[in-house]
Amino acid sequence: MNSYASCGVITQTHKIFSLLEHKKLVSWTILINGFTKNGFFLEAIEVFGKMVNCGLMPNAITVSSILPAIGKLRLNLIGKSLHCYWVKQEYPCNVFVQSALVHMYSKLGYP
Repeated sequence: MNSYASCGVITQTHKIFSLLEHKKLVSWTILINGFTKNGFFLEAIEVFGKMVNCGLMPNAITVSSILPAIGKLRLNLIGKSLHCYWVKQEYPCNVFVQSALVHMYSKLGYP
């Protein structure tokens, strides 16, 4: 999956993902990251929502993969909610998440 997503072949990535019987966090994250990096921001948000509804909680890589899509779509409430979730989980500071948060907030119009 990662090879297809990295090469921008997102339809094949999604096809492989849909064939997986047991979808793990890494699979969801690869798909989300692939959608985001290839400009399919709404699809990335939808997949993220489905992942959370399946009971999987995002890790630092997942969060840093979805934040650019949130910023591009200007989803202020979702962005703030995800930021609050991240803080409440007391995750260690992560430079990738911090960078993605700064980028997201700048896209949302915060100074």
